[in-house]
Amino acid sequence: MKTTLFAAVIITMLISCNSPANNKGNTASELPATVPGADTVTCFRHLTGQQQQDTALVHLIVNKDKVSGSYINAIFEKDRRQGSLRGTKVGNRITAIWTFSQEGQTASLPVAFELAKDQLRQKPYSYNENGREFIADSSAYSLIFQAIDCGDLLVKGKQQ
Repeated sequence: MKTTLFAAVIITMLISCNSPANNKGNTASELPATVPGADTVTCFRHLTGQQQQDTALVHLIVNKDKVSGSYINAIFEKDRRQGSLRGTKVGNRITAIWTFSQEGQTASLPVAFELAKDQLRQKPYSYNENGREFIADSSAYSLIFQAIDCGDLLVKGKQQ
């Protein structure tokens, strides 16, 4: 059941990232290598947990200094957060707002990424006294995502 649900979420994410002009005859598992007007389109995955069962997926579309895409954080046996990214890129650093749904609610959080060769690094969240998440100024880019082929998201997602 969880595998089927995860695959359905990945399919929805991939379909929503395709533009209509770029979707000529493509199936959900065939992501385009490029998006019209985009400088780069990349995907990343971060696995954690005792059995590598917690999965975070990031799909980035970079056009000059503008960044869009999607982010899914699926923690094993917990409600996932999934949604869109909108932000800017300066040098190899990306700051964005992640607008996501979780448990039927919509929320947003800032995200801070750093692009490196075949990796995406993210600053982790800290929690204030009320339990709200924020990015501390002193946080390092310590969450490491590995680059994956965007077309492989479905195949790798089914293994989780």
